[in-house]
Amino acid sequence: MKVLHILNHSVPHTDGYCIRSANIVRFQKELGWYPVVVTSPRHEPIPSGEVEVIDGVRYYRTPKGVIGVRAIREILAIRRLKATITRAVEAERPDVVHSHSPCTWTFAAGAVARRYSIPFVYEVRGIWEDSAVDQGRLADERSWRYRLRRWLETTAMRRASRVATISEGLATEIEARGVRRPVVVPNGVDSLRFCDDGTVQSGGRSTVVARAPRIGYIGSLYAWEGVEDLVRAAGILRERVPGIQIHIIGGGERHDAIEKMIDELSLKDTVRLIGAIAHEKIKTAYDELDVLVYPRRASRVTQLVTPLKPLEAMALGKAIVISDVGGLRELCHVDTAAVFSAGDSVDLAAKCIALLDRDDERYAMGVRAREHVRRNRDWRVVIQRYRDLYEGVVGAREWDAALPVRSTVRIG
Repeated sequence: MKVLHILNHSVPHTDGYCIRSANIVRFQKELGWYPVVVTSPRHEPIPSGEVEVIDGVRYYRTPKGVIGVRAIREILAIRRLKATITRAVEAERPDVVHSHSPCTWTFAAGAVARRYSIPFVYEVRGIWEDSAVDQGRLADERSWRYRLRRWLETTAMRRASRVATISEGLATEIEARGVRRPVVVPNGVDSLRFCDDGTVQSGGRSTVVARAPRIGYIGSLYAWEGVEDLVRAAGILRERVPGIQIHIIGGGERHDAIEKMIDELSLKDTVRLIGAIAHEKIKTAYDELDVLVYPRRASRVTQLVTPLKPLEAMALGKAIVISDVGGLRELCHVDTAAVFSAGDSVDLAAKCIALLDRDDERYAMGVRAREHVRRNRDWRVVIQRYRDLYEGVVGAREWDAALPVRSTVRIG
C-alpha cells in the first residue's frame, strides 16, 4: 500500500504539525506501507533538490513562488503544488492520496487524485477561520473572509472520498457541516522515545526535597494558550511555595507581551521565560520539571483541537494541570490530570499547590498518565486507525492485494 501525503511543510522543521506528520510517515513505514510526501510552496527554506530522502522516505518539494498580490500568489502556489503532485503521482503510482490541512492545498491534491482516479483522503487538523479569529487575523465570524474560508473548508471536506481528523470535537464539527462523520486519528506520541527504560520520570518526595519545586509550560506562545494566566498564578505560588520556579519554554507571537508582564508583576525572580529550545533538548527540559501546566483559554479552537505537548509530558509520567477546555479534556482519562477552570489563575495556583503538597498523589498521577498514553495514544496503536480509513476508500479486495502481511504491534 503506497500512500502519497500532501503536507503544508515537514521535517526538518519541528513544530507540532511536522511532528505529527513525521510520526504518521514513520509508523506507516514500520507497518510495511510505503509513504511518500509532497510539500507545498510554504515549506522553507527551499531545498537544493526537487526530491529529498529523509529516513528512507521520498519528499517531493514544491518551489516557492515570486512575491506579488496575495490572491495571485495563492493561485500560482496551488498551480505549482498541483504540478509537483502530478509528478509524484506519475512516478510513485500511489494507492491513496492523503492531503492534510490546510484546505488550500487540498484543492490541488483532489484535482490530481480525480484526474488519475485515485481515492482521496482529506485530514482536518484544525479550523483555519477560527484560529484566524483567535489570532486577530480575522475580525469575527460575521466577516466575509470568515464565511468564505468556512465555505472553502466545507467544500474541501465534501469533495474528499473520506475525511479524517484529529479529535472527537472536530469530528462533531465536521459532521455538523453535512459531511459523513470522519475517522478520528488522534494525536499520539512515541512513548518509547520519551521513556526508553519504561520508568516513570515524575519524582516522588525526593525530587522536591532535593531542590525548590519547578512548574513549567512547554509549547507555543499564542494568545489561546493562556500562558499569561500561568504568569498571574506565579504571584500566588511564590507566596505559598517558597523558592518555587516557573519555567516557560517556547516561542511565539506572545513572547514580548509575556516578558513585559513578568517585569510589570516583578516576577523575574520566579518566572523564567526561556524561549524556544532545540527539539532534541525537550526531554531534558521535561525531566527538570515537577508539574507541567497547560492553561488554554476557552475558545472555539481550544474546545475542538487537541494539542500534542501534554501527551509528551504524560508519556514521561509527569503530573499535569490542564484547563477545562474540550481539546485538553479529550486527551486525558479520569485521574490522569488535575483540572482547573479556564482563565482562573487562582484555581490554577490552587491545583498546582495541591500537587506539590502531595508527593505520592503527584507520582501516582504520573504513573496513571503514562499508562493511559501507552495503551491509547502511542503511535503504534494510533496508526492502526488509518487501516480502516484507507480500506474504506480503496476497497477491501484491492487493499488486501496492495498490503503486506500485517505486523504485530507491541508496546513496552
